[in-house]
Amino acid sequence: ILGLIKNKRYIKNELFFDIPNSLNSSVAGFIASDGHLDKRKKNGSVVYITISNKDRVILENIAKIVNTNCKIKDFIRKTILPLRSGVEKEYNNLFSSLHFYNAANWVENLNTKWNIPIGNKSLSIEAPKFDDIEISLGYIIGLISGDGTIYLDKSKYERLSICMLGTENLLNWCKSILEKFLNKKLETEVRKERKTSNIYILKICFITRL
Repeated sequence: ILGLIKNKRYIKNELFFDIPNSLNSSVAGFIASDGHLDKRKKNGSVVYITISNKDRVILENIAKIVNTNCKIKDFIRKTILPLRSGVEKEYNNLFSSLHFYNAANWVENLNTKWNIPIGNKSLSIEAPKFDDIEISLGYIIGLISGDGTIYLDKSKYERLSICMLGTENLLNWCKSILEKFLNKKLETEVRKERKTSNIYILKICFITRL
């Protein structure tokens, strides 16, 4: 298989992110939301994704797309939340994680072509520098799959809503791409979601039936 290079005991399509297209852009968008780029000196660069176990099928699909033998690992993460009167409650949440080792080429491409930062990215990620609508829409689909929500409100009329979380610059870019695709101005604004951090929200509503 072209681009399938064996490095120690881990294999994957090393060329998967070489040329941006709608498919690898959707994976890049998901990595931008729920993944991490780690450039290590000792053990090589790593791309990893950690999500809730209920969405494990997404990792399974990504593993198939990139032809990897890297295994998905399931683990329990304990979270302690404070309740009233100083009482704390412990929750055991099941997560799934997929690590791509020896991924220097991936890290370089995701960083330079999709503008995904290496290391901590949640509060600093910027928009990719694409002009192509299909590639940009692929990236947005990945972002929505990771940090977005789609739901249908039938209380008064059928209204489809899409909500996305991210930095202000990233969400304004998403809005501009969607306006170009729909060929109309969206009557919504990117607004602050959390006062203490650089997290914003973009909510887009479509009336499907009166």
